[in-house]
Amino acid sequence: MSAEISYFNYIVFGLILIGSIVIGLSAFLTRKVFELLPNERFRKSWRNLYVLMILFFFGYLVAAFIVVLGYHSYLEFLAGVVFFLGSLFVFLVVRTGFNTFKEIQSNNDTLEEKVKIRTKEIKSKNEELEHFAYVVSHDLKAPLRGIETLANFIEEDLSDGKKNEVLANLKTLKNRVNRMDGFIEGILDFSTIGMVETAKEKVHMRTLFNEIIDLLKVEDVEFKIDGDQLPQLVGVKTQLFQLFSNLISNGIKFNDKPKGLITIGYRDLQDIHEFSIGDNGPGIPKQYHSKIFVVFQTLQTRDSYESTGIGLSIVKKIVDKLEGSIKIASEENKGTVFTIKLPKK
Repeated sequence: MSAEISYFNYIVFGLILIGSIVIGLSAFLTRKVFELLPNERFRKSWRNLYVLMILFFFGYLVAAFIVVLGYHSYLEFLAGVVFFLGSLFVFLVVRTGFNTFKEIQSNNDTLEEKVKIRTKEIKSKNEELEHFAYVVSHDLKAPLRGIETLANFIEEDLSDGKKNEVLANLKTLKNRVNRMDGFIEGILDFSTIGMVETAKEKVHMRTLFNEIIDLLKVEDVEFKIDGDQLPQLVGVKTQLFQLFSNLISNGIKFNDKPKGLITIGYRDLQDIHEFSIGDNGPGIPKQYHSKIFVVFQTLQTRDSYESTGIGLSIVKKIVDKLEGSIKIASEENKGTVFTIKLPKK
C-alpha cells in the first residue's frame, strides 16, 4: 500500500468518479425509459441494461477507493472485470436497440396495414353515402312524384265519373306506395349489415336451405340440391339466410319459364366452401354483370316487377363481410348461376 497519492492518481480518481456519475445518470434515465415502453418484453430488455449499469456504478466506486487507498495490485484485476462488463454492456445496448427498433418497425407495419384497411373501409362507406344521397334525391322522390301525378288523375277521373280508370290508378298508386315502403326497408337492411355484432352459431346448411325453400316455394318452381354433402358453418344465421334467400328469391321472381328450376350446389374445396345458386330463367346479358350488385339497380321496369334493386346489393355486402367472393355466370335466355366462395374458419 502506498502512503501518499501522486498527482497522476488524483487524475485517475477524478476520471473514475466522473464516470461513476455518468453511469448513475444513465441508470436513472433508463428507469425513466421504463415508463415509456409499451410492453413487458421491452421493459425486460432495458431492465438488464439497468442492472448492468448499477454494477458498473459500484465497480467505478470500488476502483476509485482502490486508487485512493493505493491498492494498485488490485487495479489490473479490476480493469479486466471492467473491460468484460464494458464489452457485455455494449453488446446488450446494441441487442436491446436492435430488438426495440425491430419491434417498432413491426408495429409500424401493422399500424400502416390497419390504416390502409380503415382507409379502404372509410372510402367504401363514403361511396355508399354518396350513392344513398343520390337514391334519396332521385329514386325515393320518383315514387312520390308518381303518386302525386296519379292522385291528380284520380281527381280528374272522379269528376268525370270514370270508375274503371280510377280503380286502375288506385291499384298503380298502391303498388308505388308498396315499392316506396320496400325502398325504405331495403335501405334499413342494407345499412345495418355488419353494424350490429350478433353472436355466431352453428348453422346446418341443409336445414337452412330447407327453411328458405319452405318460405319461398311456389307451385310452378322445382328445387334441386346437387353436389357434396352440405356442411355445417359457424356464422350469423340471419346473414346466411339473407344471403341465400335473396339469390333464390331472385331466381323465382324473374323466372320466365312455365316450369322454373332452382338448383342449389355445393363443393367442399380445400380451404373454401363453394355454393352455387342457379336458375333456368331469362339470364342476364354480360354488359349488366358489373351493375347488378350496385344498390337500387334493377334491369326491369319499376312497375313490371315488385323489385327495389336492393337484394343483390345485400348479397354482395354480406359476402364481403364474410371475406368471401361472388361471381355470376349468365347469358341471355340461358339462365343464371351465382357462385359464392366462403373461407373456412
